[in-house]
Amino acid sequence: MGLIDKLFGKKKEERPVPTPKIDKPSEKEIFSSPSKLATWVDEYVIRSSSVEDDFDMAPDEDARESLKITCEQVERLAREEGLLRAVGASYLIKQYYDDSFYLKYFSAIYKSIAIHMYSEPNPEEISDTRNALETYVSSLANPEDDELKEFQKQYLRRVYDDNDNFYKLMLGGIGTLAINTSLNTFEVMRDAYYKVTQGMSYESAKLIAEAVEKVESENSA
Repeated sequence: MGLIDKLFGKKKEERPVPTPKIDKPSEKEIFSSPSKLATWVDEYVIRSSSVEDDFDMAPDEDARESLKITCEQVERLAREEGLLRAVGASYLIKQYYDDSFYLKYFSAIYKSIAIHMYSEPNPEEISDTRNALETYVSSLANPEDDELKEFQKQYLRRVYDDNDNFYKLMLGGIGTLAINTSLNTFEVMRDAYYKVTQGMSYESAKLIAEAVEKVESENSA
């Protein structure tokens, strides 16, 4: 036994502290809870791309110079991408869940969007994000606006309101790019929803429903 062991006793072997096991909610639990679904959307939809990466969505240098698109407008465009993805996910939830579920989800998601957009948002930025999300989703859900003109107008006002070529951008169909971001996210979310709730993709469920409807129609004829 060494001198240190004689003076202080043999050092006890350190045992690793066990890490508490955290049970993650199942997919069905996530898609059945407004708060869990909001957390899931934040992690896998909104933050699927960072604001820095979303700068890649900006027009190229020649287009920016031609249309006098400023650095501030490019920055607003990049921030808006996360919001547009959230719009697509939120539209799915508004379409497939009842009002109570959607309102609870909505209350849980809009601040997360603002944090993604601004890192440390102030109350005004949080409120603006909330209003923008609500308006975008309402525009998508409006059956009387097939071309989603209000959606495009809101996007252009939020990103290019101070651009000298505002109307040129509007007539050039820039707003359709924002629509595509939201609707593409909606379609991905719809597939996820069907796979969790019905065990198959939306297209597969649609084909089955159409086949059943055809058989029923033939039997009743």
